[in-house]
Amino acid sequence: MIQVIPAKNSAGISCTRIQSGHPMKAIFLLIILSLILAVGFLAAFIWAVRSGQYDDDYTPSIRILFDDKPAEEKTENDN
Repeated sequence: MIQVIPAKNSAGISCTRIQSGHPMKAIFLLIILSLILAVGFLAAFIWAVRSGQYDDDYTPSIRILFDDKPAEEKTENDN
């Protein structure tokens, strides 16, 4: 519920003040939603660690530098 209350500021000038009945409901809702989001990110991180996503982060980046295995040469006796 929103109320309009007549008031005067420190200089004595008339002004109106809008007062809401429950201003803290939005804050509580935002805190709850942020906690749910944080728990979701934590669960995703724990799942990634347990499934091995972070086991070896160095070798894949240098794999292109390794030589390929040499191909086996066929000889005349091989058919």
